[in-house]
Amino acid sequence: MIIVCDDYRKYELLKNNRNKLSNIKYMNKLEFIHKFYFDYDKKTIYELCKKYNYSYDIALMYLENIYYIEDKKYDNEKLDKLVEIKRYLDDNNLLIYDLLFKELLKSNEVVFDSVELTKADNIMISELKSITSVTIKEKEYNNYSPKIIEFKTMDEEVEYVAIKICELIDSGVNISNIKLSGINNDYDNSIKRIFDMYNLKIGKSINLYSTNTVRMFIDNYDSDINKAIDILMNNKCDRDTIDKIIDIVNSYNFISDYNLVKDMIISELKSLTKEIHYDNEIEVIDIINNNIKDEYVFYLNYNQESIPKIHIDDYYITDDIRDLTKLDKIELLNKKERINIKRALTNIKNLTITYKLKSPFTSFNKANILDIESIKGSLPTKYNYSNVSNKVNLTIMLDDLIKYGNINSNLSLYSKHYHIDYNTYDNRYVRINTNDLYEYLDNKLNLSYTSMNDYYKCSFKYYLKYILKIDINKEIITRYIGSIFHYVLERGLDSDIDINETITRYLNDNSIELSDKELFFLDKLKEELPFIVEIIRKQDDFIKLKKRLYEERIEIKYHNKIDISFVGIIDKIMYDNDIYALIDYKTGNDSIDLSLNYYGINMQLAIYLLLASHRFEGAKFAGFYLQHILNKVGKSEDVSKLEAKYKLVGYSNTKYIGEFDKTYKDSSLIKSLKVKSDDSYYSTSKVLSDDEVNNLISLAGNKVEECIDGVVSARFDINPKNIAGKNIGCEFCNYKDICFMKNKDVVYLEKKEDFLTTD
Repeated sequence: MIIVCDDYRKYELLKNNRNKLSNIKYMNKLEFIHKFYFDYDKKTIYELCKKYNYSYDIALMYLENIYYIEDKKYDNEKLDKLVEIKRYLDDNNLLIYDLLFKELLKSNEVVFDSVELTKADNIMISELKSITSVTIKEKEYNNYSPKIIEFKTMDEEVEYVAIKICELIDSGVNISNIKLSGINNDYDNSIKRIFDMYNLKIGKSINLYSTNTVRMFIDNYDSDINKAIDILMNNKCDRDTIDKIIDIVNSYNFISDYNLVKDMIISELKSLTKEIHYDNEIEVIDIINNNIKDEYVFYLNYNQESIPKIHIDDYYITDDIRDLTKLDKIELLNKKERINIKRALTNIKNLTITYKLKSPFTSFNKANILDIESIKGSLPTKYNYSNVSNKVNLTIMLDDLIKYGNINSNLSLYSKHYHIDYNTYDNRYVRINTNDLYEYLDNKLNLSYTSMNDYYKCSFKYYLKYILKIDINKEIITRYIGSIFHYVLERGLDSDIDINETITRYLNDNSIELSDKELFFLDKLKEELPFIVEIIRKQDDFIKLKKRLYEERIEIKYHNKIDISFVGIIDKIMYDNDIYALIDYKTGNDSIDLSLNYYGINMQLAIYLLLASHRFEGAKFAGFYLQHILNKVGKSEDVSKLEAKYKLVGYSNTKYIGEFDKTYKDSSLIKSLKVKSDDSYYSTSKVLSDDEVNNLISLAGNKVEECIDGVVSARFDINPKNIAGKNIGCEFCNYKDICFMKNKDVVYLEKKEDFLTTD
């Protein structure tokens, strides 16, 4: 016998028959369809993508739809395309047919047990009946009348459920017999915040695509995929994520050059997830695909905007041609959705349904699935489950009293048990639990020069921006300006190019869409780029180091309680015979004042030295510079003055500068670099000795480790730095409305000069 059923039903049947020996094969409906008709694999998808130049997702869409058509002429472009694809796949043996399965069916009854059947399923069953005996067992439903409770806000709804769960646990109900359902992503913040107050946990699924492990894999992707895997192993990346990547990679073992399937693998990585579970967690279930008996279920989000699921006419096979296929009409799909959710809601004995009228940004309506009157909900008067929540609620009650004159019936009770400093504000940062921080960070941390600079300017700013991720999105063009500049330079330094066409190709290749404001900014870049390219061509004649690296990504691994990756991208590296010079392109007036490096601030050039010394063993540094682009250029300025604006600004190593700049004695390349007749340097020249350069590298390494120690120790105090009378910690800060910085918070420092010099 073959039983076709959902997984929950399979477990029920196995449990009921666990003491019986039976020759039964269990399959879910999709497995049965693939066996009865045909299946496909990654090679099928690859060949389909290659044949029609489809993306991975489009190829999948076509494959999923060919189950619903027949091998005939439809006189419809969409359907005939599906027929064409099916024939191509058949002609090239790219579909997997299980011929033995139909032989197996002849001697086995097929039972469809508690399965939702569609038009396509019924057509398949008609074909089945010509081969073997078919039985259809309808799912049996109860007809309970659940309680529906209305709440003003989502937070009230969630807290009510949290308290009721605590009451159930207090009464002896095992937490494994308590379930949640109906919630969507909108509930994530409320549930996380409120359930934490009550020491309740639910599992979660996190997307792995943006994790350091997956990004490193993509950055190092190569035709020999083992190289990328080895890099992950050597960097001690998350083993579970590596295993998931290997599983995906292994499914493409039919190909030798993995560059041919890079887009397909990346598409799969975008949907790669990891399940996070806790001891004694509350399970979140789908009540339609489940069979609850005596468990206690809380169905939240009973709102018109959420249930039932509404099918809209945006499928490949649209509603106007569904009659020609095996697919149900959209109207019927929506009718079934409504019936199924109604059956599920009335099938559970211990079900509590809740809904909200508003969230912080939206108003909602009660769903109309069940013809049951709702009751007005209020938080239970019990206050012994969460002191934190009780204090928060007391504050809300006092707000209502003082602002609106409303007296909550629980106000006197809560006021009796809690004393809070109402209407006072202490802006001090209260150190968070480090174990909670590590869990929140998933035991890994990414750092860069920018984030480190923010930490040293004010550690609370770092906390808001990089831990809580309260950030104002930058314009897209500012994030891509460096990459666009490099893209043009790499192609324009050795040959003439059409700059407009080159930039357009870059934007298209990277799927970048710009606003009108960003396009205006880009037009300014286009105006200046021809001149910049010409100047850098001239500058190249002054440079002895002819080998080049562009946008070189360098990563240093640390471990301090958790895994830390310190990453930087150096715009341009020039080198030869272990002599290196580093350049970073800038659109603004970034400071190169090394005196602030003593405090970990403005260390970009020093960090580049640290990264390069880590990557290139034995490197000797001739210099490290900024090159300002997008300068304000006056139309009447002569060429020499214009060229001067694009000179390198930074520090030169007196020991090796002659190996880099042919003109260093009166430099045509580096701003203010000039040598006197006695071979000493003019005071305007920014030069360091080789020892001072090495001391700067050492300082940068120490400051990185000091920053890491501060972060993993959760030291995020409000401490903006005021150096030599200038508050650089609060300068251009977007978080003043959050921190309420006071004068006592400011850390006053003096500039440190000559700290790199050693006796």
